[in-house]
Amino acid sequence: MKKNKILLAALASAAIVGCTDDSLVEVQNNAIDGLHGKQVEAGLLAGVRGGDESATRAYTAHGRFVWMPTEVTATGALTANRLNQKVGFCWTGKNNADNSYSAVQGAIGSKVYTNYEYEHVGWLDKNAKSPSGEECYENDLRNGAYIVDEGTPAADFGGAGASQAFYNGYYHNGWNAGGAINKNPEGKYTPTTHSESSGVLNLGSGIFRTNNASVFEGEYLVYYPYTDAFTKGEIVAHMPVEFDVKVEAGTPNDGKYIQNPYAASSENAFAIGYINHYKGGNAASSFNAKTLNSFVGVRLGSWKTSSLGANVNIKTVMLYSETQGIMYTQKLDAAACVTALKADNLGDGTGLFCGEPTKKNVVYANLTDGTNPYATVEGTVGAPAEYLTVVMPVFPQTISDLQIILVNENDQTLTINVSDANKKLERNEANIETINLDGAEWKNEYMVVDEASLWSAWDKVHTAGTADLTKTNVIKMLNDIRLEKVGST
Repeated sequence: MKKNKILLAALASAAIVGCTDDSLVEVQNNAIDGLHGKQVEAGLLAGVRGGDESATRAYTAHGRFVWMPTEVTATGALTANRLNQKVGFCWTGKNNADNSYSAVQGAIGSKVYTNYEYEHVGWLDKNAKSPSGEECYENDLRNGAYIVDEGTPAADFGGAGASQAFYNGYYHNGWNAGGAINKNPEGKYTPTTHSESSGVLNLGSGIFRTNNASVFEGEYLVYYPYTDAFTKGEIVAHMPVEFDVKVEAGTPNDGKYIQNPYAASSENAFAIGYINHYKGGNAASSFNAKTLNSFVGVRLGSWKTSSLGANVNIKTVMLYSETQGIMYTQKLDAAACVTALKADNLGDGTGLFCGEPTKKNVVYANLTDGTNPYATVEGTVGAPAEYLTVVMPVFPQTISDLQIILVNENDQTLTINVSDANKKLERNEANIETINLDGAEWKNEYMVVDEASLWSAWDKVHTAGTADLTKTNVIKMLNDIRLEKVGST
């Protein structure tokens, strides 16, 4: 298998700022098992990811990470389900400035004591390092802008890129006049009088807000993406087993496909960072976070040497391990995380794990192109200049029976064995398999992973069986499937 190194640093810095003074309130009895500690006002949290292409954790189409809501309304506001990015803020129980306010005496263990949710609500100006406390109000920035309806000023929504596949209306300069994707998409807003306000937003520098009025002063681990799978105890690192990948073929583009191959990674890849001492109030804190993921995917083309290859429509890309399974949830040891992050070295990542992982046999990505429930791999003469690329994040692990399974628009399957005797999926590396689909032998072996794919395969089997009784059709369930309806509609 071809292995491509991805440089994924993540969350280069962050800062916390409040609008009150630095006074601290001692709290001895509270909702967290009567923990003894100091609480401080919870201000805004600013997380900056990347900067240059060699220091990003995840990618836009050209290597730049951005904080961006998954879904917005026609005016740019968050939808009712608030599908935007969130980070978790976890107190280790230590106060490194004054140990008398620690919940833990001596060394910390594997557990954390909080899991505060911080939600992405805006961006900093390209000249800013942290939210300004000057004339600061809770929802009023001087050197940045908010998502529409989240605060003042609001970022401009509309303009270039508003309807272009992965890009939405918060991207400005996302497309240049020639139709190519700009390597440095930016946001815009009406500038203020602040010295750091240029009116241009760094979309890689996100602003986050929490509903908690106060948090503990002390040592923190910060992770992304947030999960509510725990409130205290070990941090739960969780990966989805299903991804939705949007692909748009056509123009304007700088190649055959308008897409972000790393969209699933940008939205879901797990990162963790460290703050030695969070003081709160107007004090600033910063952290560096590192990715914990490996990445597995395909580069799909269809080509012949002297004539056009056939067009092929792909519905689903699956990663499958029949006997061993693929890890998708893993608890992390807080003490190991702190030690590794303070040393700026996560190693292969597995040293952070504690307890037994949770596994599934299959991880998969469903592809769409507009209203089409598939993406078309266009035939070319000779190897294509640009492939249809789909990459999924997984945790670092060793798998002995890993396969890639492709599903076409007819629900037929193509299976590729990609494993070595023990395939090691390295942290921060991408394992990308290049596949020529021209002349591929698709089998009537229908691999189903959910209710939709089961009923779709059932329809195909029923139709094929009626038309040709000599055909052999097999439906193989790769997941446990809960049926909500009696038949297909």
